[in-house]
Order: sequence, then C-alpha cells, then structure tokens
Amino acid sequence: MRWWASNLRALSRHDPWLGRRLAEEGPGQPGGLELMRGSGGDWTLRRLRIDGRSALVHGQVDPLATAERALEGALPPAWLGDGEPLGVCALLGVGLGWPALAAAQRLPASLTLLLGDPQDGLFRLGLAHLDLGPLWRRRRLAFAFGEPDPGLLRAAAHSGVAVCLQDSVIEAFSGGRSWALACLRGLQAPKPTPTVLDGLPEWLGLLDKARMRGETL
Repeated sequence: MRWWASNLRALSRHDPWLGRRLAEEGPGQPGGLELMRGSGGDWTLRRLRIDGRSALVHGQVDPLATAERALEGALPPAWLGDGEPLGVCALLGVGLGWPALAAAQRLPASLTLLLGDPQDGLFRLGLAHLDLGPLWRRRRLAFAFGEPDPGLLRAAAHSGVAVCLQDSVIEAFSGGRSWALACLRGLQAPKPTPTVLDGLPEWLGLLDKARMRGETL
C-alpha cells in the first residue's frame, strides 16, 4: 500500500472521474492471481492457467525491461528517435503498470498514451505497489478500462495510432481476447497500415488479416 495515496492523487489530476472511482473501489486483490516479488526484487504477478500450470503476467527478472522490449517491437521507428512526433500509443494490457512505465520513459512527450485493460483490478493493485511517478509526469494520458469507448478509439485512430499488446496481461482476464479484438477494430483507421499490426500475437494477427479480406469475425 506504500504508493496508493500518491499514485491516486496524481491519477486524479489527469482523470478526476477515474480517480474517484478507483478510490471508492480500493486496491483489492483480483482472484486467481498471485502478487509476488520477482528474482530482481520488483513486484510481478503470476496466474494459474486452465491446464493447471502457472504463467507470469509480467516478467520475473526485470518486468520493466520485458515491457520495453514488447513496446519497441510495436512502434514506428520515427517514434523512437529524437523528434516530437504526434499520435497515440495504445497500450492494451497494462496490468500492474509496467508497460505504462516503459512507454512513459521511452516515448516522446508529444505522444498521447492510451492505457487500457478489460478491467481495472490489476491497475488498482499496481497503484498500491509501484511508483508510477514517471507516468504521471506525462501531459497526454487517456484511460480505457472496461467496455471500449468507440468515440475514444476512433479519435485515436484518426490521430495516428500504434498498438502495443501485452498478451500475457490480456490473457489474465476472462474475456480478454474479445476485449482486445473490440479495441483493435475501434483503433483501425479506414486503411490499416502495417504499423498497426506490428507486435500482435498470432491469434489477433490472423483475425485482423481476415477482417481486411472482408471476412466476418
């Protein structure tokens, strides 16, 4: 609970309505998940899969570095340079917040970060245990927890968007795949570009290619 109050205050400056709602819900502890220290001492999560085996939601050795690698593989090269590009980086699968921290520290301040999960439970847990200070110093933040907002996704698509999916986080939610697909459809510009497809897990890539061929999903 060390970081709960300071993270909540900072979040509320960006999104007062979300801050009030998360304050009412409290940090909680999502079922079926174990909060644990990784081998490097950082907080991470482990879930029990349907086959009875455990799977990590974030990296065990260095969860921030793991998130950075996933992020950089999904971004246009111009966004990783020294300029001030415009657009939206949509992080689908925020979890405790490691992907958001990676983006906050790696991407130019001119970009908007759109952070989303099917539910907010993992992020609430992260607010209590992670120092998310670098994230709150960003000027352009938007949040998409729960049912996708079509208007928000369309606005992001027309601003120029790159999508970074954290598949291990999405899989931790019941219905996570359906949620990710709904977000992906909303984030597609009228003429999708290869940038949008970079970094997609195989099941999303195949379905999206089918959509572009005119097949019904």
